[in-house]
Amino acid sequence: MGSRPALVRQLVESGLIAVVRARSRKQATPIALALRKGGIRAVEITMTTPDAIGAIADITRNADPSLLPGAGTVLDIEAARRAIDAGARFVVSPDLRPEVVKVCHERNIPVLMGAFTPTEMQRVHESGSDFVKFFPADFGGAAHVKAVRAPPAPSAHHPHRRREPGEHGVLPFRRMPRTRRGLLPHNPADPGPG
Repeated sequence: MGSRPALVRQLVESGLIAVVRARSRKQATPIALALRKGGIRAVEITMTTPDAIGAIADITRNADPSLLPGAGTVLDIEAARRAIDAGARFVVSPDLRPEVVKVCHERNIPVLMGAFTPTEMQRVHESGSDFVKFFPADFGGAAHVKAVRAPPAPSAHHPHRRREPGEHGVLPFRRMPRTRRGLLPHNPADPGPG
């Protein structure tokens, strides 16, 4: 499966995490496989997908080994454990769940905890979360993301915004330099490499 630092690095290098909210377990696997075929490496199956645990297990069994299946909308430690047992390589929660962070780290799995305000982001960082999931990113938009990321911050920010079918454009996701504790957000004033 790989070490947590290696999985964190793979998530950063993947550039984005596709979020799949399928109507059924049967739909989730072909969607994840199509996303991988299209170049997406990290796919989050939300726990709102019926039998999401089974879908994660199916994807783990049938996918290219370079695909990083993850579990999203994880709200408790039991769901985290079941998702990891099914093959999830990362776990995402819409808000701070310190007990989920602990379980994931015990199992050597990266975790993304959700936050919106600077105070919430600091608490997520202090919990040991590998990333801060900026959620919901559609409120305040890119200007809010830029403002929050401007001061020095201790962890990676992963903007998360639902896109409607046919809606174009994505928030920029840049590679972030590694630090001793985790990741630092890219400085928005620095245009970076492309």
